[in-house]
Amino acid sequence: MPAPVPTPTSYFVDFSKEANLAQFRVSDWYIAELGTTFSPANVALENGELVLTLTQTLNPDGSVTNTGGEVSTVTEFSYGTFQWVARMASTNGAPASGNISAMFLYKVDSVSGFATEIDFEQRGDHPTSIDLTTWTRHELTARETNSVPLAGQFDGYHTYAFTWQPSAVTFTIDGVVVQQFFRDIGSIQPVPAFINLWGTNSPNWGGFATAGTVRMYVKSFRYTPAG
Repeated sequence: MPAPVPTPTSYFVDFSKEANLAQFRVSDWYIAELGTTFSPANVALENGELVLTLTQTLNPDGSVTNTGGEVSTVTEFSYGTFQWVARMASTNGAPASGNISAMFLYKVDSVSGFATEIDFEQRGDHPTSIDLTTWTRHELTARETNSVPLAGQFDGYHTYAFTWQPSAVTFTIDGVVVQQFFRDIGSIQPVPAFINLWGTNSPNWGGFATAGTVRMYVKSFRYTPAG
């Protein structure tokens, strides 16, 4: 695995410009491989978009096999604005229970346990809202979170962005401010950016699995440094 690349003055990836996955890997992205949770086979470049696929299989013993996709940047980023243009997981434009579409920053200090995590997470079982969360440790007392309404996530593209500052995180969707957090906003930096689609089978988070395949589509990712 290559060493992290320090924070650039600016950063933009238009996935329509990526010629193939081999180039995509070496250009600046990791493609996750984690058992059945994330497989490189579930990451593709199609029709000018990054496509993440989740396949859910309901097994005879009642268990569920979930295989999703995840990518993350080699480059790591400090304070600034992070923007994704994406369409959340869908099956021909219709929501399906049992999945999480996410765009986020994530890094944990292995010594102190402190973290920076800033999330957009869309749950398949809540198709008209999106969860916004910040963490400073992986404890429920060290986070800020809220769910905000947003219709049409599955049948169209939206611009999801947050601005990370030392004193606040401001979330916007299609240019409209939908949430600000002033506590537990994270200070571990620089941090890589992630995009993933993964499966659930839970009454509480993401919903029960739906046998079959759903996909998440991403057109671009942009970073603009603070100041």
